[in-house]
Amino acid sequence: QTDLVFLDPVGTGFSRAARPELGPKFWGLDEDIRAVGEFVRLYLTRFDRWGSPKFLAGESYGTTRAAHLSGYLTDRGIALNGVVLISTVLNFGASAMDAGNDLGFVNFIPSYAATAWYHKKLPPDLQRLPVDQVTSQAERWAESDYARALMRGARLTDAERRATAEQLARFTGTTPSFAEENDLRINLGRFDQELLREKHLTAGRLDSRFTSYSSRASTGARS
Repeated sequence: QTDLVFLDPVGTGFSRAARPELGPKFWGLDEDIRAVGEFVRLYLTRFDRWGSPKFLAGESYGTTRAAHLSGYLTDRGIALNGVVLISTVLNFGASAMDAGNDLGFVNFIPSYAATAWYHKKLPPDLQRLPVDQVTSQAERWAESDYARALMRGARLTDAERRATAEQLARFTGTTPSFAEENDLRINLGRFDQELLREKHLTAGRLDSRFTSYSSRASTGARS
């Protein structure tokens, strides 16, 4: 039998500091870790669970927290039996889609391909394949030809730029013109809006199998 303890760190969800002026005590990398670590210690003490197996789970930023928190707890005599990382983010540069950082655009291509496959937006030759084969192809292209094209930037010839746009459209279920309008760099928000734009739908940001109605069917470069 297991206790599942869900925690909203102070300032998230329904969790707030007792007084507004106390908020800064919890808002910061180290401040957050100390507060959550103290919660874990108090929980184990008050409910007499020090002898129980202890697993720490986090999602998204919670994985960043878990990486720090696991060491913090160990240094204070609270050893964990395991850590569960969901939607792992340990290096924010790997997912950031900012000017001058192309790594995020490269890393998202397989996820775009899986999303387009699920919504049946890929070309027929890709659509008929199992999704793992589609994402493997997308990954190989992204880390080779696509990454090189982004690094070359303005040095791309017109033919190379068109070829990259066509492949980007092929793996994302969009169009070459959309790829070119976005300088061969399609960020997540624009992709979610563009993929099912003709249906006035937007794909889910966290689980792209889900969709919701979009009142704006604008093209990606302006969305």
